[in-house]
Amino acid sequence: MHLAGLLGTYRKNVRQLLEQKRMYGDKDVPNIITNSIASGREKIAELKRDLYALEVVINDEPEDKAQKLPMGTKVTIEIDNENTILRMPNAMYATIKMIMQQDYGIDVKKYVIE
Repeated sequence: MHLAGLLGTYRKNVRQLLEQKRMYGDKDVPNIITNSIASGREKIAELKRDLYALEVVINDEPEDKAQKLPMGTKVTIEIDNENTILRMPNAMYATIKMIMQQDYGIDVKKYVIE
């Protein structure tokens, strides 16, 4: 089935990106890797929904979802007339930026990875 093949491709891509991320460590991961992981996981979720709708049984894989951050992880959002500044751990950046843009129409101009 074509959708199952696409799911396998996205999972493979996310696994490779996660390996690249591990090689960089938490603080120096390029945004393209972080954003690509988030995008890949979104596509995986979409494909899984489509396959479930067709009653295809799909097993969850570890790379399908982001690992939860520890309780108490801080995200600071500063908004002024010119900039929206995010201060957060690198692992959260792509997700928070996407939520702010899609759900609230806020364009993130600056960010600080802590």
